[in-house]
Amino acid sequence: METLLVLLSLLGVSSTQQLFVGDQVLRVTARSEEQMALLGMLGEQEELQVDFWRHPHSPGHPVDLRVPFPNLQRVKKFLDSQNFSYSIMIEDVQIYDWMDVLVEDHPNLVSKIQIGQSYENRPLYVLKIATEYGRDASVTAILDSMDIFLEIVTNPDGFAFTHSSNRLWRKTRSINAGSRCVGVDPNRNWDAGFGGAGSSSNPCSETYRGPHAHSEREVRAVADFIRAHGNVKSVISIHSYSQMLLFPYGYRREPTPDHQEMNELAKKAVSDLAAVFGTKYTYGSIANTIYMAGGTTIDWAYDNGVKYSFTLELRDSGRYGFLLPSSQIVPTATETWPALLDIMVHVLEHPY
Repeated sequence: METLLVLLSLLGVSSTQQLFVGDQVLRVTARSEEQMALLGMLGEQEELQVDFWRHPHSPGHPVDLRVPFPNLQRVKKFLDSQNFSYSIMIEDVQIYDWMDVLVEDHPNLVSKIQIGQSYENRPLYVLKIATEYGRDASVTAILDSMDIFLEIVTNPDGFAFTHSSNRLWRKTRSINAGSRCVGVDPNRNWDAGFGGAGSSSNPCSETYRGPHAHSEREVRAVADFIRAHGNVKSVISIHSYSQMLLFPYGYRREPTPDHQEMNELAKKAVSDLAAVFGTKYTYGSIANTIYMAGGTTIDWAYDNGVKYSFTLELRDSGRYGFLLPSSQIVPTATETWPALLDIMVHVLEHPY
């Protein structure tokens, strides 16, 4: 079956509520009364903020505790030093727990597949989606012929870091040998014009491309998934911000052989998007619409046979930038859906 893959590069939402990003739930087993007492002491250390979901009551019974991301290593070091047996029940409370709930509540519509691990060993998941099946004629027709996979968080380490330390973090969290600076821009790390204009060789740059193409686990996992599937027909990479719908190329200015078709499709998609709330998007190739950029996701996808490869840069055009108010999340999703549907229907009606 043919496939459409949607990649979402997410920054966290600014909020006053506690988001639990990067927090883990550990299941700990105390084998003795002494270890029971040690768990009690652990809970009393207010600076660790350990939250007991299942409290200790007798040796041999499991204890579940949520540990905030900044304190994980201290708590795990304590458990190891005291010879506790423990396992990770929930890898990331905020990022992944809701996915499990979604799959559990809608087993016939949503399934979860792990495609790799991040640098900090967080799992990388895609959701196979079949929502709206039987209710929307266009979606039903698409899903009768195609699978849709959605990678909600392409950079979970960076996503967690936006909540624990740096709200506007962009890169991965891999260590760069010989540099104090951490991380690689995953949208400059792909093997398509790698090292070209719009990327940096400086590890401290926000657009650092990495030591070599696909050096980042997060990038390799997606590339391996696409190649292993072998029949991916569209890749849509969703970012913020600028209100643009872009297509290849980014690493050179020459148009692709499919430029005219892609341009007409983009024109229709942004028109239907604007019809919802009046939000205006520009469209065109990356290089000729914004700037030259080597090593991008959609250039690699296109060069590897995925004809319908697009990037959506969502709201806004600069008033809030990366700090878009949470009140605009639902309107942004609502207006973006017709554009996504235009692309999916076009892919269905133009097999190759």
